[in-house]
Amino acid sequence: MYLRSRVDIILFSFCVFLFSCHEPTSSPPEVSDALPAIDVPWTTQQSVVCFGTSLTYGFIWDEPIVVPGEKKLHQHPITPLLDNSSQSTSSYPTYAYPALLGASLKIKVFNQGNVGATTQRALDIVRDSIFNKNPALVLLEFGANDLLRGIKDSLVEIRLGNLIDTLHSFGSKVVLISFLNQGIIESIPTDHFLASKKSDGTKFLSMLQRVATNHSLLLVENTMSGIYWNDTMMSDEFHPNENGYKKMQENISRALIKTFQKNEMLN
Repeated sequence: MYLRSRVDIILFSFCVFLFSCHEPTSSPPEVSDALPAIDVPWTTQQSVVCFGTSLTYGFIWDEPIVVPGEKKLHQHPITPLLDNSSQSTSSYPTYAYPALLGASLKIKVFNQGNVGATTQRALDIVRDSIFNKNPALVLLEFGANDLLRGIKDSLVEIRLGNLIDTLHSFGSKVVLISFLNQGIIESIPTDHFLASKKSDGTKFLSMLQRVATNHSLLLVENTMSGIYWNDTMMSDEFHPNENGYKKMQENISRALIKTFQKNEMLN
């Protein structure tokens, strides 16, 4: 009887362990960590530019951005950010993923995150804000604000295509960074403000995948894996905290490790 009890306890403990390994916050990314390598010829005069939204900028709601001539933002994070694409970018957060990525690479990394920016805003500023940094590689993260605004996927697809073509015309390689993957969409908490938009998210992700395929780009889908819906990683309902941005950099670095290795970019 004593032996049987010991066996039962061991089996029960093992089942608990297996169950805990499948919790959403600890499960592995839904896509392969390491994407295929691409060739990115570069010189010491060139850079990697992280071009995107508040997720690239490193926005944290506990530390509101001060817009010159305006008061700090104290409303719900989403609403004001959608209409604010003129924030001061003289000093980007050191905890943002581009800064963390830059510490691990030989090539200089620039943060060109724009809070509240849509794909149209990206098109408006791409030449003035990106090309003077001579990018060999651009990590392109746009679309979240378009989705939140309800902008048609077909229009976003066209704008992303135009952005990619513009960057390619300069000679830059492009990697598409997605804030969504299907696992994230399916696990949106029922009380989250995006819970009613699962079908929109799935359609949007399909559009990003189509853009990547049509332009022969790598698509990083595990960007926010282990971050979204994890209270220890988030500063509000949409933006990570410092721990979340560190995880974001780790996810992106794992996805692009073969490219960084092949092109001898790692320190």
